[in-house]
Amino acid sequence: MSQQVSLKLFLDNHIFDGMTDKQIKIMVAAIRIFAEKGYANTSTKEIAKCRRC
Repeated sequence: MSQQVSLKLFLDNHIFDGMTDKQIKIMVAAIRIFAEKGYANTSTKEIAKCRRC
């Protein structure tokens, strides 16, 4: 499943409703890095430094 489709599922299910722009950027970064590296192999530092997210 592509990353855009995954994010669309979050939008369609209103997961981001009520979140600030900053919170949404953090969630998107986490989702993208988790998809690439897996949850166990991702650090919060990597999420915070994500420039393409």
